[in-house]
Parts: sequence; C-alpha cells; structure tokens
Amino acid sequence: MSSRSSSRAFLVHRHRILIILLLALGIGDAIMSVDVRLIPDDYTFRPDEFRYHVGSFGILALLLYRALQPTLRTFRYPVLAVLALAIGFGFIDELHQAFVPGRVASLVDLGYDSLGAALFLLGLKASLFLHSRLTGILGQSAG
Repeated sequence: MSSRSSSRAFLVHRHRILIILLLALGIGDAIMSVDVRLIPDDYTFRPDEFRYHVGSFGILALLLYRALQPTLRTFRYPVLAVLALAIGFGFIDELHQAFVPGRVASLVDLGYDSLGAALFLLGLKASLFLHSRLTGILGQSAG
C-alpha cells in the first residue's frame, strides 16, 4: 500500500470518528435537555393509569411472542427476549414523551410497562406448562 493511499485511508477514518463523536455529542445534549424524572414531582398513584400501562404492555408482550414465535425457537430463553423487546419499546415510548410538550418521561411508567409485560408472559408460560402437563396426564390415562 502506498503512503498516499494509507494517508487517505487515515483521513477518511479520522473523519468517520469525528462524525461519530459529533453525533454522540448532539444526541447526548438532546437527551440531557429533556424532562426525564424518576418520579415526577406531582406523582400520585392512579389505578386507571396503572391498569392501562400493565394491560397494554402485557398485550404487546403476548402479541410479540406470537408474532416472533418462529424466530424465537432459535433463542435459548425466548420469553426473556420478548420481555427485553417490550421493555425496550416502553423505554422508547417514555423517551418520546420527554420531547412532547406537556408530557414527562417517567421511570415509574416504564416500571408499570415492564411489570405488565412480565406478568402476562409469566401467565402465558404457566398456561403452556399446565396445558402440556394436563395433555400428558390425560394422554396416559386414556392409553
């Protein structure tokens, strides 16, 4: 490799690093300027909001599990993969709310979202386990 091409490759590489750093600084500045609170100042427990978050993200987790079922067969722990996707979606939703005027991104809401996804997936696994056990028991007694 000639010195001219190696110096050109170095410049291209250096420009890529500079662009990545500028993007990281811009994204970091944008994230630091949004209104994200662990627990909002005016927080009061609202059962209707709790039910909404738990129910909607529980249904989302079940739909993700069903939609990704063929792909999930390659995972060692498919339920954890779906749970991670649902929590990731909840995180993105809360981050999006930080940029909407009059809304606040809340980690409490993210906790509700995560709880809903986990509870519904736990219920799914329990029902699948019971179904397989009952099918086995009933199949043995019939034979």
